[in-house]
Amino acid sequence: MEWIKKISNNDNIIENIIYSQNNISILVRLWNGKKITLIPKNCWMIKDKNSILEEIGDVIILNESISLEEIKSDIINGNGSEKEYENLKAFVFKNSWNDRNILEIVCENILYFENT
Repeated sequence: MEWIKKISNNDNIIENIIYSQNNISILVRLWNGKKITLIPKNCWMIKDKNSILEEIGDVIILNESISLEEIKSDIINGNGSEKEYENLKAFVFKNSWNDRNILEIVCENILYFENT
């Protein structure tokens, strides 16, 4: 996940989160003015805590979290199987100044695209 090194702790800002049908796009403005788009793959949940215009600190990937457990429970209670959630991870974006969580995404992976 090379994109994490590019956006964490480098004066980059979450500019917008766009929801359209079943797709989510996270627009990030880099320190040099360039823009990139992050797209969660097989996204089950996004928890936004006033992340717009927040500077990105660390981005961590968790294999265990309260959000992941909630999603697993929802899948099993909905007659789903372990196969449906075995590849899910929680991507947690932290604020660079006070280390609070500003955005959490439960998905399989996050795709990185440079905007032209």
